[in-house]
Amino acid sequence: MKKKYYYTVAYIAAFGTLWGLSESTLGTLLHALGIPMKGALLTAIGAFIVLCGARLLPDQRGIPLIGMGFIAGSIKILSLGYLRVNILTSILIESLLLQAGVSLFGYNRIGFLVGGMMACLWPLIQRVLIYGILFGHGIQAIYLEMLRTGSARLGIPLTGFATLLTLLFIAHASLGALVGFLAWRLSRRFGHARHDPV
Repeated sequence: MKKKYYYTVAYIAAFGTLWGLSESTLGTLLHALGIPMKGALLTAIGAFIVLCGARLLPDQRGIPLIGMGFIAGSIKILSLGYLRVNILTSILIESLLLQAGVSLFGYNRIGFLVGGMMACLWPLIQRVLIYGILFGHGIQAIYLEMLRTGSARLGIPLTGFATLLTLLFIAHASLGALVGFLAWRLSRRFGHARHDPV
């Protein structure tokens, strides 16, 4: 029992560290290159790392994915050298969404797909939720501000930009589903799930 516990803690620490390092290194690179959807790409990479580690855990009880998120967030904050509450909160919420997927549907293909989709949708909606709800700016006001800003930068009429947001929603969800599927397939080669696969 103790051996299984120690191995579980080691896996959580290892994969949480990998996620944190990817946030610290690739995050800086993607921001410097100005790549579109960089938030979604970073989340997808982190989700892939965490889901691969989740399947290999000797003991999948509790909330191990949130533990990985806490480690990843801590490493990201240390790399910055100062506290950024929004970054730490985002990483923790992403880990919470990944954990919710496997907790609700199991450590199987469906759980990985759902968790990956929810996590990759978070970068798209975090601005509305964080600033609209937590900071009291109002969801509608933030949404309209996003529409106006995006319309001005992309040269797309407001009516067309609403369609673009819908396409972005689909793109983020599809990216998350792809990440969940790839993590589920790849992790099968390195270990067996403790739950029956779907």
